[in-house]
Amino acid sequence: MPRLPDTGQATIRRRGNLELALSSPGKIAPKGIYPALQLDDAARWWADLQSRDGNGATALAFQALTASRTGAVRFATWDEIDLEARLWTIQPGRTPSKILPAGKPHRVPLTAAMIALLKTVPRMGELVFTAPRGGSLSDGPLGKVMRMIHEADLKRGGAGYVDARIKEQAVPHGNRSCFRVWVTELATFDGDMAEIALAHTRLFT
Repeated sequence: MPRLPDTGQATIRRRGNLELALSSPGKIAPKGIYPALQLDDAARWWADLQSRDGNGATALAFQALTASRTGAVRFATWDEIDLEARLWTIQPGRTPSKILPAGKPHRVPLTAAMIALLKTVPRMGELVFTAPRGGSLSDGPLGKVMRMIHEADLKRGGAGYVDARIKEQAVPHGNRSCFRVWVTELATFDGDMAEIALAHTRLFT
């Protein structure tokens, strides 16, 4: 996978406790526990991801950068993305956006790193990320990349990439938890903005 511009991961150094508490009233509660990448491991994990090729790895990188749900990434279409405006707009009712048809669009500002990544993706049709035989990617390729990175780190004598609490291998959806912890512990953004970025609230106009 082509190397992306520095996304600031070098600032992620400490306080990697992944305590997740996102199920307050009015929010979309998680169906279960998704093992999450620890904040202390994020920079190392990102470096490992850069060595992987294929649409699964590229889609996973885009998912991590945007803190989006995997379904939103897997079914992203080129007409949702405006590179000039630096914006990805997911319309209500889009499968599987988890935005109700009567809801509001979810808009994701595109950073330089996200745009650089998208420019490496060949346009094979309507979908941004396609399976090798065409059509949308399943969750499998993204999960496989996570697993391969984890196993490769173990073989090098590392601890792998596991959730701090339940000690299970991190999964793609857990990248959203890592983002939320980064906002809480290291960033200066308001917590409500993090909830908007995660599409837990619909405050867009």
